[in-house]
Amino acid sequence: MLAATTVNYGWSQALSDMAQISPVLVVSVALLVAMLLDLVLPGRVRGATAAGVSLAGLIGAIVAALLLYQSRGHGAYSNFATGDDFAVYFHVFFAVLGILTILVTHPYLARRNFQQPEFYILLLAATAGMMVMGSATSLVTIFLGLELLSISLYVMSGFARRDTRSQEAGVKYLLMGGFASAFVLYGMALIYGATGSTVLQNIARTAAGDTGNNLLVLGILLMGVGFAFKVSAAPFQMWTPDVYQGAPIPVTAFMSVGTKAAAFAMILRVFDQGLPGLSHDWGALLAFVAAASMIVGNLAAIVQTSLKRLLAYSGIAQAGYLLVGVLGAHGSGQAAVLFYLAAYLVMNFGAFAILIVMSGPLGDRDRFEDLDGLGYRHPLLGVLMTVFMFSLAGFPPTAGFIGKFFLFAAAVAGGYTWLVILAVLMSVVSVYYYVRVVVHVWTRPTVAEVRFGVPAGASLAIILSGVLALALGIFPALLFGLAQTGAMPVVAAGP
Repeated sequence: MLAATTVNYGWSQALSDMAQISPVLVVSVALLVAMLLDLVLPGRVRGATAAGVSLAGLIGAIVAALLLYQSRGHGAYSNFATGDDFAVYFHVFFAVLGILTILVTHPYLARRNFQQPEFYILLLAATAGMMVMGSATSLVTIFLGLELLSISLYVMSGFARRDTRSQEAGVKYLLMGGFASAFVLYGMALIYGATGSTVLQNIARTAAGDTGNNLLVLGILLMGVGFAFKVSAAPFQMWTPDVYQGAPIPVTAFMSVGTKAAAFAMILRVFDQGLPGLSHDWGALLAFVAAASMIVGNLAAIVQTSLKRLLAYSGIAQAGYLLVGVLGAHGSGQAAVLFYLAAYLVMNFGAFAILIVMSGPLGDRDRFEDLDGLGYRHPLLGVLMTVFMFSLAGFPPTAGFIGKFFLFAAAVAGGYTWLVILAVLMSVVSVYYYVRVVVHVWTRPTVAEVRFGVPAGASLAIILSGVLALALGIFPALLFGLAQTGAMPVVAAGP
């Protein structure tokens, strides 16, 4: 009788734990199915089949995540992962990013004659890594998700095998990424040594009564360096422009949003949930990184002549704005970060998606001169590119404006008024280079125009991004309530 009870309890616990990470499992199953089908199907249908399986898996992950919404997710696998609302928010976020990427990428891969099944398999692997980072509640699980994401992106960055710039991007990302991962891992090891646990809940409990531990402070510093690399924050941003420039543009679009969101999920989990009692230590570090990112990103973007490089430096500045929110008042700051990440998804990905449809068989067309006349050749794309640039600059009534308002208001409430003043000044500087892009979009070209078509899937993704970039600015309550709910698990763990 006792043995039967133990077995039943074991199966019950196993099923409960699997349910907590069901979105990750769905994506993982889709990944395995895509790999198996790639082995047995004829070459002419493998690409379309992999794309279909990937879409089905990502949609299934959204459904699985929504079933977990407000289910009071508990710690699964001995508190190494969870299915709480914070995880649900990021599961849906990453799945939507993956779906948008597939919609705009399929025609691009055909034009460039790239291996389509392999691309989608790597995309699913990277998405699974992001989801693991969003649901991880242990330093071990966080690092596993981080490495799964990173290794997939290293390969994707060098996916254009005949393009030396793509190969250079892959090698640079690999070397710099491995260096940053070593910092993260060493910092985690020091925190484990200081607290005796890798579970964030246990770390928070131990660290609260040991705030003067120098080992903890050193661990925070080392992890902060690695985290700053992952979010493309200064002074650890050196890799970003070159990798963004050299990687195939769908990879750049995916990583520009995905790595930033996954890294901020990691930052909020580790610092707000695992180390809330040491906020005065990591707060000073993040404030310095935020200020440096906003200054370096905005000033360097002014002199760029490539839209990919401009958006790379823009991403560095945007990381600084998001860090301002992380430092904001407890509760409102975390919700503001989640809201702004969603706004950044639609406005930044939308701009990259337009570059994807503009690309030709020989490569990407991302120079400012390539944008000349876009508003006259394709008026809808011209209008949407204008919306995306204005939203990134923070013009009302776009999602970028209201998102920055939430970030800055939370930071003022948290006592970082000086940082908000700097952020506002740098936002004013950013207007110059974003408007410069708009000017090129509505400038008559001086050379022969390059014609291109806009596939249906890409049109859907771009139009949806443009509509949301406006809708979230006009009706922010559509998402901000969900962002507040998603932030509650890390808010509840704070001081």
